[in-house]
Amino acid sequence: RPTQDWTAAGEKVLELFFRGQPTNIIGQMYLVLDDEDSETIIAYPGDANDLRKDTWQPWRIVLGELNDPNLDLSCVTSIALGFCAEAGKPNAEGYGTVYFDDIRLYSSLCLPENRPEGDFNGDCVVNSVDLGEMAARWLDRGYNLYPVAPPNAPILWYEFEGNADDSAGAADGRALGHPTYVQGVYGQAIRFDGGGDAVDVVGTPGVFAKAAKGITIVFWQYGADSGHTNDTVCCSDFDYGSTDPAIAIHLGCWRQPGRYIWDCGGPWSFANRLSGNHRYASEWLGRWNHWAFTKDTRTGAMQIFLNGVLYASRTGADAPIAGVHSFQIGSGSYGGYDGLIDDFRIYGYALSQAEVAYVATNGTGVFDQPLMIAPDLNVDDRIDFSDFAMLADDWLKNHLWP
Repeated sequence: RPTQDWTAAGEKVLELFFRGQPTNIIGQMYLVLDDEDSETIIAYPGDANDLRKDTWQPWRIVLGELNDPNLDLSCVTSIALGFCAEAGKPNAEGYGTVYFDDIRLYSSLCLPENRPEGDFNGDCVVNSVDLGEMAARWLDRGYNLYPVAPPNAPILWYEFEGNADDSAGAADGRALGHPTYVQGVYGQAIRFDGGGDAVDVVGTPGVFAKAAKGITIVFWQYGADSGHTNDTVCCSDFDYGSTDPAIAIHLGCWRQPGRYIWDCGGPWSFANRLSGNHRYASEWLGRWNHWAFTKDTRTGAMQIFLNGVLYASRTGADAPIAGVHSFQIGSGSYGGYDGLIDDFRIYGYALSQAEVAYVATNGTGVFDQPLMIAPDLNVDDRIDFSDFAMLADDWLKNHLWP
């Protein structure tokens, strides 16, 4: 068998991700490293109940701490993953399903819990890149006033005031799973806990028939941390391995800093996707933000607005919005969403920035929210010399692990 040299580039950490199932009856999980002459067995050091969690979890192994003098990391021939019965129960039977993904080697990792305060780009080092980020947002503030213009009536409007009734009068929603209602931006909001929680739009074809020339989906969102791969806010027809959704919105797609994805157009293709990495976790996690996703099928333009400001855009996305037969919010079938949604609306055309600001602010145009950006180190809703002084205290600090 071919061998791999795990010392050539200073590799220090073996990382993999696993996801279990609540019904698993499994004992000890372990990993085996083989070289040409011997094998080393590494037991999973975490809680055995981790194998019953339906979320992706990391397992990180520091190679320098294996303490096996017979293991030669310069000629690794294979990796194996396995399970054995619980300690003291050698004849016990076990069963279940565990998924594995992303088995990787690293020389070091930048873990979120290790990042210094002045590290804005997530590389665990405070340097000129972070200074440039602060300079680009210099004197930004939390209070902003934008021009507004009243939009046409929405074709679907869920206010989530203790129910999923459609205030536009066309398509009441049907709750799936066990979503609950809590305090939101305007009255109540709906809370999804991933898994099977969702709101199914009854009468979907009739709603989207009104969006042939364009569409805008707007909502207030307050995300919670999650192990789901996609963190899907909403999506249309989806059948795993068979049918891709013509419309889907994902925010904070699992890994820090997370990804945003706006798919719109059928049949699905990358030519009708607007996506990228969130700059800050606070754009989707732990606070209320207003999002708007637009597409104009006549021009092929797709746009995303965050708190009234253009966040991302692209052109050339000219696939039609057609053949949408089902639509869910908090779609557990496509990836699950953990968090709150309030004031969810769909418009049958691409709103302008002024119309988005009108919807988000009830016509006032006033966004008076805390700054979400990392350079506001002292959290006073303004980027100034006080923040610069705090960045200077962390200058050139390195917090890579291990």
